[in-house]
Amino acid sequence: MKIWLLLAIAAVAGCAITGSTTKETPREEHFNYTVLFCGNYPHSVRELPSPLPGNCLEELSSYIGNSERISCALYSLDNGIARALEEKEALVITDSNSKTNSDMAVKRKSTGLMHNKFCVFDGRVVWTGSFNPTSRNSYDDVIIINSTLLANNYLDEFAELKGNSSSKTTTTKIILNNTLTENYFCPEDGCINILQRKLAEAESSIYFAAYSFTHPKIANELIIKSSEGVEIKGIIEKGGEYSQLPLLKSNNLAVEDANKRVLHHKFFIIDGITVITGSFNPTRNGDERNDENMLIIRDEEVARVYLDYFKNLPE
Repeated sequence: MKIWLLLAIAAVAGCAITGSTTKETPREEHFNYTVLFCGNYPHSVRELPSPLPGNCLEELSSYIGNSERISCALYSLDNGIARALEEKEALVITDSNSKTNSDMAVKRKSTGLMHNKFCVFDGRVVWTGSFNPTSRNSYDDVIIINSTLLANNYLDEFAELKGNSSSKTTTTKIILNNTLTENYFCPEDGCINILQRKLAEAESSIYFAAYSFTHPKIANELIIKSSEGVEIKGIIEKGGEYSQLPLLKSNNLAVEDANKRVLHHKFFIIDGITVITGSFNPTRNGDERNDENMLIIRDEEVARVYLDYFKNLPE
């Protein structure tokens, strides 16, 4: 394992997959990944294996500077990142309400938000997660995976966004070494149903951190799993009229309001082996209107990294 200066953990390899996969599932020999947790953290978080806070803007800038071909779909970005991308003649799509001053970025106009936060570097490295590359000081996570197969999925989605088209993801499952990775894009792939199915499979625990949690289907699934004896713990940032936080708390689930800083994550950890992350919040807009991406990784080491981080998040 390589300890990064930016509260990052990189690993090569994965744990064995339980269950079966079909022969048609595409495979790559290696699982090379890096996890970044972004922002300025209190002392308790610095006790993690990687002891220093992360600067995801600097890390993204490094990837941009060291790459030749770049495609990014970013909900918002600051002007410094925009200039770096422009210097590399990158292909960039942002939301129509993005405040970036760059003429290079194509602003996607649709019924919902272009809410993705992903980049593909040189056709083989995928950067995704909850992080918008701005100076906003929020709690975020990024996962970077070196995989041509996964990169192809994101490049296909990028082409759809650029062309204002939409179709279901054709290769949703990829095996990287022995790690099963699933990849979906919303609204075309029905992310809320996928999330519900994954939660329904939980046998021992579900931990989550969510910026916005308003979808009753996911709240009800968590209540059901709690009644079955599955341990549920969560932190939710955003309140409001449709927040499911009061319902979850009234059913005695260990779900809390977020701390003083903005918690912008969108991740779930299931049974200490599966991580779900990306740009997707469990909301109706996230499922039905916005352009989103979801990444599901079944790997004990990745799950441990997220779980260690989650347990140290201040409530």
